[in-house]
Amino acid sequence: MARTPRDATRRRPARRTASSHDRALPVGRRVPTSDDLEVSTYLEIARGKEGEGPVPPPETPSPPETVAVLDFGSQYSMLIARRVRECHVYCELVSPDAPWDQVARLRPRGFILSGGPASVASTAPP
Repeated sequence: MARTPRDATRRRPARRTASSHDRALPVGRRVPTSDDLEVSTYLEIARGKEGEGPVPPPETPSPPETVAVLDFGSQYSMLIARRVRECHVYCELVSPDAPWDQVARLRPRGFILSGGPASVASTAPP
């Protein structure tokens, strides 16, 4: 079978050879890695010689404390929530008839009550 120019340009993938990165680490030792595995391994060995133990894993973050905005139908409820978030405080809009289980899951640290849809300037207030 004759080779076409297209077949002539195809190359086989290069074979991967074993390198120092392929060696297995001793069981039970966890080595924190950086961008360069070899450098981080040397750092771990140096820490062991200086008497330092392995680096402990970071603590798991706790769920954020929340400010709950009870939305009674105001046109500004979303604006209130956005302003609270701009102050780097986690905030969620909650319906006033939401079950307590849903609100308790948020771990609210505080509540903001939005106004209702009625206007104070109307001639027939509720």
